[in-house]
Amino acid sequence: MTQFSPEDLVIQQSCSGGPGVLGMGRALPTKTIKYPLLPESSWARKRQKEGTLDAFEIPEDGMTFCEKWQAMRLKARADVAMMAVKEIIGEGINHGCLSEFTLKLEIHLGEDLGPVIKDEKWLEFFKKAMDGDQHCQAVMMRYSRLIAAKRAKADLRRVMKGELERQLRARTQPIWTGGFLRPTLFHGPLPRMYPQPKPIAMIVRKRILSREKRFKTRAVLEGDLEDLKLEGKFEEGLRDLTKTEFPTFFSGEEASAEWRQPIQTMLDEFKLKDQREYARAAQPFPPELVEAIFEARREKIRNKTREKERERRGERTLSGLRRKRQGPPAHILSQMTPAQREMDKVSRSLSEVGYVALVKRRLGRKLKDPEAGLELGEVQNRPLLDKTREIVREENKRRRLEEMKDLKPGTRRKKSG
Repeated sequence: MTQFSPEDLVIQQSCSGGPGVLGMGRALPTKTIKYPLLPESSWARKRQKEGTLDAFEIPEDGMTFCEKWQAMRLKARADVAMMAVKEIIGEGINHGCLSEFTLKLEIHLGEDLGPVIKDEKWLEFFKKAMDGDQHCQAVMMRYSRLIAAKRAKADLRRVMKGELERQLRARTQPIWTGGFLRPTLFHGPLPRMYPQPKPIAMIVRKRILSREKRFKTRAVLEGDLEDLKLEGKFEEGLRDLTKTEFPTFFSGEEASAEWRQPIQTMLDEFKLKDQREYARAAQPFPPELVEAIFEARREKIRNKTREKERERRGERTLSGLRRKRQGPPAHILSQMTPAQREMDKVSRSLSEVGYVALVKRRLGRKLKDPEAGLELGEVQNRPLLDKTREIVREENKRRRLEEMKDLKPGTRRKKSG
């Protein structure tokens, strides 16, 4: 490596061969260009301090290469930066020299110039596509379709994530059961919900712990008041016994009030809290809340009715599967025969037609619709169907009578067909 003074900066530029030549271990002819370096360059002072300042710079206008390069980079886009590199290095340098120079430039600037060169290539490619190059336009359209597909995939993931989050919230969302949660010392009148909301449970827990702590503190404070009372009596008795005056600390109105006032204040606060708890437990249910709870109860019945109808249509619900998995108690199951166990298992189905209806009748079960297995038509059409049936019966009866009149004595009616 060529030695130089810190005031100078040397760039060693390869003039032949490419990156492959370096890999073969052959020395490259180089030319050295020396340019003055401005002493106020911070990176130069750092390199000089470290003893690694070894190569570069160029300009004719007194600016260092680093300063000129930074100015050109700040000036605009990648094409301007690439033109600056070509202007500084020279137009007659091949790609191998340019790559080696770029590597040295990255080492000294501490920056990666790969994105700059890549941006320059992209810019030239975009210009060709805008000028009408079919190959470049086809590549651009292909990447546009890839971006559109990726965007659609991202939108689908976003929708799926939102739906999963909504289902998770719905799974843990409290449902009014239609019951009343009576007011207590720790909460007012509330509707019974399943699952119980965690904030309500935490409020109740906090109030229970606070009440327990308050009772313990009250017992300690009342004991302190009793101790103060005994201390005051002791001082008064000692004064009466000795018939002498001495300073007292617990007896007397002022001393006693000074000791008792903070304790009494805390006891008064505890009393107010107790009164608020008793008032909370005595709160009545508001009429609006009562009506909402009754409506939740009616909705629960409607929901169960719809669930039973879906099960009758053949849908397998969680409640139906849970009911099928149930069985009689163990002491009864142990005394049942295999046939009785099979009938019990069949009778737990919601169906009321066919073999299930037959088993339920044998077991004495009451069917909700005994005529469910008969094809009687829709309920709203049954009056018309009954009337049509009567008309058909009357017509058949009339035809039989006419045929009987037409028959002569001693003859038989011919079979049709």
